[in-house]
Amino acid sequence: MDSSIVAAIITASGAIISAIIGKLPVPEKKDGKYKRNEETKRKRRQQYNTISILLLCATFGLTSHIINQSKIDPVVPPVTTQTIPIASTTSAPTAEPNVDPPYVLPGTIKSFGQYEQNDQEVDGAEDIEWLVLKQDGNKLLIISMLGLELRPYAQGSDTSDWENSSIRDWLNGTFYHTAFSDEEKDNILETKIIQHKNEDYPYCDQGNDTTDKVFLLSLWEYIEYMYNNGDIQSEYRNGTPSTHVANNRNVDLSNDKYSWWWLRTSSRYNTTACRVTAYGAQDSGYKDINTDNGMIRPAMWVDATWWNELP
Repeated sequence: MDSSIVAAIITASGAIISAIIGKLPVPEKKDGKYKRNEETKRKRRQQYNTISILLLCATFGLTSHIINQSKIDPVVPPVTTQTIPIASTTSAPTAEPNVDPPYVLPGTIKSFGQYEQNDQEVDGAEDIEWLVLKQDGNKLLIISMLGLELRPYAQGSDTSDWENSSIRDWLNGTFYHTAFSDEEKDNILETKIIQHKNEDYPYCDQGNDTTDKVFLLSLWEYIEYMYNNGDIQSEYRNGTPSTHVANNRNVDLSNDKYSWWWLRTSSRYNTTACRVTAYGAQDSGYKDINTDNGMIRPAMWVDATWWNELP
């Protein structure tokens, strides 16, 4: 119980005692002195003591009762309850961090996929080396370092239409399924292939855009990402054949070292396709689409994060 309340009760009790005593009869006054009868004094003293004891007992009893009651049934202010979550043994899934894709410098070379290149089939296919040409967000445009095969652009066809060309069928069929594992295929991105205009032959019909995983560079892509790209060494533009290709009797080698390779852009009334010469110069209208000694340098877009994890 609050001490101020107890003090107030005792003070009030004292006031009551004083008031009662003040009401007691006062002895007569005679000659300036009090005349008291001994018996009267004794009776008054007894009355005073009795009243004081009763009042003090009552005060003590009342105070004790209030204090005990406050212990038994205290007044507790209302408490706002809050539910505390119990820790779970299973961690909740967290959001993926917002991480920028890894930067990959153009001109970087790594290997994945396998294709016969040393012309020794008994030892199996060799790893294919790829050259990074461009990064677009988490995508990388890459091209094979070597010419991997000799093939016509559009065998048995009269037009250099990429959409219906035999080389497109081979790249996305036989080559794709032969060269890559399932994991590698998952990281080769299916991409919209835009048929850029041939500025030297603007009247040529480049055909429809396509969606492919493997393709040839267009003339515009070659100029933009290889020929004018200072990060790409000039020798990488040259047509270096694999040993498998160099040993082919149909190969057209220059100085026994380099050969020309196909681009996918059509030219000259759609009966020829563009190419890159043996020493890296673009040729916008040279080779007939049925010529069978053009080298193939496959190109594709791949996942940059996956590429960055390759050895």
